[in-house]
Amino acid sequence: MIDLLRNGAPALQIAAVEFQCTDEELFSGLIETIYAMRNALLHGEVEPDPTVLACYEPAYRIVMCFLEAVG
Repeated sequence: MIDLLRNGAPALQIAAVEFQCTDEELFSGLIETIYAMRNALLHGEVEPDPTVLACYEPAYRIVMCFLEAVG
């Protein structure tokens, strides 16, 4: 994965974070991150405790939006 914060591309301000990448690179990074989270949970690398699940809920909602858009 490329560095989305400092790769020299024009700045994208998303909430309080400034990314320096294209919107395609940012979208790709989001997909890679969600997939890595899925793998970590399903392969037992993390325990599904309340703290972990608090991170997974937004990821779940993003995936559901994707599925609704293509369904």
